[in-house]
Amino acid sequence: MATRFKKADLCDKTVIRNLMQLYLHELTEYEDIPLNSSGEYEYLYLDHYWTEGDRYPYLLHKQAEIAGFAFVRKEEHYFSMAEFFILKKFRSLDSFSLKCAVNIIKQHVGEWRIEFLNNNEIGWGFWNKVALAVTSGDIKRKKLNETFDYIQFLVANS
Repeated sequence: MATRFKKADLCDKTVIRNLMQLYLHELTEYEDIPLNSSGEYEYLYLDHYWTEGDRYPYLLHKQAEIAGFAFVRKEEHYFSMAEFFILKKFRSLDSFSLKCAVNIIKQHVGEWRIEFLNNNEIGWGFWNKVALAVTSGDIKRKKLNETFDYIQFLVANS
């Protein structure tokens, strides 16, 4: 089964907006995310991924099926995986999530910092595997605040 990702076009925004509802619902296991008056989760930065040059939206596929999305953001001196979501039915298939994350990160050479909820050990384990696959340098886990930790590493030209 082919892993495929592409930089999302403006016409993909509705699909990602819909996937975002599933993603944010899953995150409520770790943090309180309220619904708006329409019964939807809000993601305030969605439009920014198509209007700002330092944001990169990706749509992920498993063969012809939509499988998830990823948002990469360029901060002052590093890249960040702002959001990353794979539909549950694809998560355990032949390391699909790992392959997607690795392929996307390799598109952005330089320093990386990926935040994750510090009570989400599954997230920590996943991002550590990703970092091991994309760097031969140091991988550091650091505390950001009471809620978030981050992993820091460098991606060099292949």
